[in-house]
Amino acid sequence: TQFGIDYHNNRDANYTPFTPRPMINQSSEGAASANNSNSLYWQEETYLTYVKNINKHHINAMAGMSWQEYNYTKFEASDSKYIDDFYGYYNLGSGTNRPSVGNDYDKWAMNSYFLRFAYTYKDRYSATVTGRIDGSSKFGDNNKYAFFPSAGLAWNVSQEDFLKDSNLISNLKLHTSYGLTGNSEIDPYKSLGKIKSETLLLNGTRAPYSYMETMPNPDLKWEKTKSYNLGIDFSFFQSWLSGTLEIYKKVGEDQVIQKTLAPSTGANYVAINDGDVNNSGWELSVNVNPIRGKDWNWG
Repeated sequence: TQFGIDYHNNRDANYTPFTPRPMINQSSEGAASANNSNSLYWQEETYLTYVKNINKHHINAMAGMSWQEYNYTKFEASDSKYIDDFYGYYNLGSGTNRPSVGNDYDKWAMNSYFLRFAYTYKDRYSATVTGRIDGSSKFGDNNKYAFFPSAGLAWNVSQEDFLKDSNLISNLKLHTSYGLTGNSEIDPYKSLGKIKSETLLLNGTRAPYSYMETMPNPDLKWEKTKSYNLGIDFSFFQSWLSGTLEIYKKVGEDQVIQKTLAPSTGANYVAINDGDVNNSGWELSVNVNPIRGKDWNWG
């Protein structure tokens, strides 16, 4: 079990002095501002591992769960047109201008359950299967949790009898994998309806009013990316030449976007899953180590 906490408390205050200069008829009028913010992030992980060797079979399994939560609060205020510098920023209300006050609050939580099973036979053939269920408070009530599986296969060809004593091939390994991953890096309140408050001038008096800026979406769900990978690791002449060649494809689905609504709906926007992103290609890396000595290498 692991548990960690990250806490920050920040305070900032500034004051621009009241500096009358009657000879040139100028004054800064004085200005003060102050803000205070607090953030608290904690995470707890509990997992169980199992490792077993049975003759030529190697098994490595793991199961676990985790919780994490983030809280953030901020308060800020400012004012101006001070008649002297006596209070500085310790008495914001003594300014003769209309004070400005604001605050901010964020909170989100996440819960995960995960499994991994890896099997290897004779250091030649290996298979890995993982699965995790992640839940986040950022998504709609109907889709807070999602399942993300992955699987991988590998064949260490250089361990086969027909290559084991090869002077040409030092290492040759084929591998392929598939995985589904999720992204939760969105606004913590993206799925909720938001009411916005403003003021307007009514009969010479400033009056408050409110309207729905964002419509709620209880079906907002995780952004997902499907990843496909096929690769080969190689080295020749006792690792004089080595490298990796990989072909990959990534398909992003259900990207969260903000859709503009018709005025008749009573709201300006709604967050929906309607974006796709595709990415594919190949990567090749080659390492050359032409000179190798007892005390130094050049590569």
